[in-house]
Amino acid sequence: MNNDKSEFMEVRFHQTSRTLELIWLEKTLRLSDRLFRQELKKQTQWVKQYLPANILIDATQFVFPIAPPTQSWVNDQIHCAFTKAGISKIGILKSKEFISQLSIQQTIEANTQPDLKLHIFEARQVALDWLAA
Repeated sequence: MNNDKSEFMEVRFHQTSRTLELIWLEKTLRLSDRLFRQELKKQTQWVKQYLPANILIDATQFVFPIAPPTQSWVNDQIHCAFTKAGISKIGILKSKEFISQLSIQQTIEANTQPDLKLHIFEARQVALDWLAA
């Protein structure tokens, strides 16, 4: 397993399953829209670096409401980049914070990449099983 880190997230690459795990930290409370977008650009760099088959995003500590224009930007820039990198599934562990979770759900609903499946889970193992299937 390889590890990496930014101010707002930890990154773990599980070589056996080729799963890139992105773990949002409590520090997301201090995110701005600009910083959030920078963090997502880092995600695309990690995808290029590790070449995962799928992604698990742990948003349980995520405390940032994603604004509608940024939700569209995520679809246009990030989801598109993930699809081009060969990612077909992203499992997301549900945020404990209601507004943040609602904005994550809206971002998923805005996905227009037909080859990218996104799903929210409450349990890590269920998400990992879905990613492996």
